Amino acid sequence: MEQLQQLLLENQDYQELLEQIHQHPEAHLDFAIQCDLIFIHEKIWLTLDNPFTSLLLEEFHKIPLGGHIRVTKPFHRLQDNFFWSYMRSDVR
Repeated sequence: MEQLQQLLLENQDYQELLEQIHQHPEAHLDFAIQCDLIFIHEKIWLTLDNPFTSLLLEEFHKIPLGGHIRVTKPFHRLQDNFFWSYMRSDVR
């Protein structure tokens, strides 16, 4: 989690959204901030270019409960905890 936080805090898009949420929480009702992580609908929000997504895809594909069952199972397991745009395409 520390590595993920560090990657996110170094990302310009992430910093901008974090600042917008802090400045105008009423305009970002779907978002919450905990421990410098942005959550959307109780899922960790990741930027499109975050290298951590590749690691997540690999790990969720390898584990017996999620892997090798086409797209659906790994996608739903990832979706339970994380959000990034085009997640389904990336899992596919």
